[in-house]
Amino acid sequence: MPLLKGSTKGWRDQAYYHYYEYPQPHHVSPHFGLRTDRYTLARFYGPDDFWELYDIQKDPQNLKNLYGAKGYETITASLKAKLKEQIVKYKDDEALKLFDSKL
Repeated sequence: MPLLKGSTKGWRDQAYYHYYEYPQPHHVSPHFGLRTDRYTLARFYGPDDFWELYDIQKDPQNLKNLYGAKGYETITASLKAKLKEQIVKYKDDEALKLFDSKL
């Protein structure tokens, strides 16, 4: 990740992304999310509508979705707040509309 002024590590501590290419070429549902050095939080939409949360340190292959799991409420809320900040920062109106919609 590129350098971010003021970061304690000298690097950005999070990255926002929005994946649009559906259904081709990868057959992955459109989604947007936030990746930190510890977690990935993503909101999928389109034919499927769900959230995913992964602990990259404990599950580097992202096999166990922790979204909604007991004990992850605080980290989920924190990551969702950071994700929404990034959506607003990058003026991603489509993601903002979807973020606030109920599943």
